[in-house]
Amino acid sequence: MKGLIYLFVFLMIVIGGLYGGLRYLNEQKKTELDELATSDSLSINMSYEDSLKMELNKIEQKAFGEKVKADSLQDVLNKKEKLTKEQNKKLNKLAENNEKESALAEKARAMAKTFEKMNVKQIGPILENLDDETVMLIYQETGNRFKKNILLAVNEKRAALITKTFINRN
Repeated sequence: MKGLIYLFVFLMIVIGGLYGGLRYLNEQKKTELDELATSDSLSINMSYEDSLKMELNKIEQKAFGEKVKADSLQDVLNKKEKLTKEQNKKLNKLAENNEKESALAEKARAMAKTFEKMNVKQIGPILENLDDETVMLIYQETGNRFKKNILLAVNEKRAALITKTFINRN
């Protein structure tokens, strides 16, 4: 969920940046048109060829400036796209991990129900052959009335470790 929020905020920033860039380019076009109108009245005194050369030079300079701006905006856009792809990969990985954890929790719930139907003597040998992580998953999914059976079914040292781990997780 956090990843989706970060992705949404990131996309809003990208869209805002692109909008600002487009507004800036639109203002530049208006300025160019105003300058062209002003320069037309001044060029009457110059020779026609000189005024054309001057206008061509101005247009080339502005075109170069616009190319630099466009390249800069493209670089920013490329970086934002790369970051978006990375965020999407992280989001997909988080979703995949979440699905795995949900499936694991579901399996632990099913086993916990089975353990709840057993007595301490039956549970003990099974728990002795399971690793602590698996025992913790089953313990977490077992109802409060039957948690004691799990603790009674293992030795005191392991029961203390399970208790400590449970408290530190929650």
